[in-house]
Amino acid sequence: MRDERWGVAHIFSTANGTIITITDITGAETVARYSSGMMTDKDREGGMPFPAMLAARKAAEDALSRGLTGVHIRVRAKGGTKSRSPGAGAQPAIRAIARAGLRIGMIEDVTPIIHGKMRAKGGRRRPQGLNHQFSIESLIFIISSSTSLTMLKSELRISRSNTPRTTETLSLGHLTKIHATIFG
Repeated sequence: MRDERWGVAHIFSTANGTIITITDITGAETVARYSSGMMTDKDREGGMPFPAMLAARKAAEDALSRGLTGVHIRVRAKGGTKSRSPGAGAQPAIRAIARAGLRIGMIEDVTPIIHGKMRAKGGRRRPQGLNHQFSIESLIFIISSSTSLTMLKSELRISRSNTPRTTETLSLGHLTKIHATIFG
């Protein structure tokens, strides 16, 4: 039986690209590192399966020339608040490593998954337009003091910040219906 040397193939695959890094078993020393973007001259092809397969084949050939005989595969996607499924280049990369002559030990998904809550990037999402809630008391005052619907809407824009909050509230849609029934 020949002397076996094992390594770890880290495959980081997203929608825009795939990075294949082959290290020794401890992960301390990098043996080979290639990305799908290095295999193509068009940026839009980075996330496609064929460049990922070429990158994996090249990384596997480097690993074989350095004396590795087998690898454990760790597949990773973006994770966190982003996509938890690997890109299109992950599976062709695994197949290319196997076809290049490296033995495959264990295939493991190491995508970071949030436990609990993590705030997503970007600002707070607010509803657009006049979808504010108004209390019954302020609506009665606003309806009685305004004569037209446009005047009513302008009154609402002014008074929406200082309306008292109660459990009984009506939206602007309800308010236009009430105004239409009162003033015809």
